[in-house]
Amino acid sequence: MPRDLQEVVGKKEFTKTLGKTYKEALANYQLVHAEFDRVINMLKPKKPTKKTKKRPYLASLSDLKGTTNLPPETSLGATLGGSSGVPAGTFGVYSVPLNSPSEIDREAKRQLREIGFSLTEGFGLQDSEEESLHREVTSERLTMGLPIDEETGHPIIEDPLTIRLLQLINGVPSRPTFSEALDFYIDENVRGTHDEARKITRFNHVLDIVVNALGRYPHLDDSFKRAGAIVKSGVPALFMRRLDLGLMVWCR
Repeated sequence: MPRDLQEVVGKKEFTKTLGKTYKEALANYQLVHAEFDRVINMLKPKKPTKKTKKRPYLASLSDLKGTTNLPPETSLGATLGGSSGVPAGTFGVYSVPLNSPSEIDREAKRQLREIGFSLTEGFGLQDSEEESLHREVTSERLTMGLPIDEETGHPIIEDPLTIRLLQLINGVPSRPTFSEALDFYIDENVRGTHDEARKITRFNHVLDIVVNALGRYPHLDDSFKRAGAIVKSGVPALFMRRLDLGLMVWCR
């Protein structure tokens, strides 16, 4: 597998049984080799031309840049919607605010389940050709119609739900956040305790302080450098005690 496509496909090589005997393997080799070549060529990014700003396949999730929400033509025509408020017939679109990375992750997984992906199977990362095609088509429709970066040839995307959908489809893990670490800590250590409500309120207050101070939901790999910068700047003792509590959960 070419190195620049490994992130898209989620694997370093294609494998397929050629046959049960040496004779069968020789007979099937050319056919299977041609099939793999066809798939690789289909996945390769196409350079944009002056006449078009569309590119059918996602080249690299690490090269995604910002844009606005998906245009109407990204609808898959699937029957979606329900409790989360997503309009029927849309995919990658949401009508209710998604206020945290964990909410975005839950909504992305819900929408992928609705169109046939399985959480237990890695959202389409099985070896079957049908699953691979399903992943390719879904990625294509998510990026269809979006502006293209002329330097890289990759879609310009900043909508958080769209990015998370593409990460899940292509098997790219998201960077863990403070909010996700806090949710995990609460589930493991706070749920079921006698003062559960008070502790959760306190933790959420810490989260609000951190998010308001940084203007975003921080990732776990920001923890130590952020803590050092705040300590050096000098802050009230009450804030420091709350920050210590937050960092204890954050770095746990």
